[in-house]
Amino acid sequence: MRGCSQHLRRDVVMQIMYVCTGNQCRSVMAEYYTRAKFADRGIGLQSGNITVRSAGTLHYPPHPR
Repeated sequence: MRGCSQHLRRDVVMQIMYVCTGNQCRSVMAEYYTRAKFADRGIGLQSGNITVRSAGTLHYPPHPR
């Protein structure tokens, strides 16, 4: 992402989806890391041109405690 803020155009839509098995750790961390890196570079996600999301492929019920 080095130098990408100078190259992003307003008419371009970028969608980033991180997928792992349970969406409990890896993909969620990747999503928030990516959001933080965009913010560090002054690239706002509020415009809707860039979306960053995470998802899982399996359903895990809540762990009984």
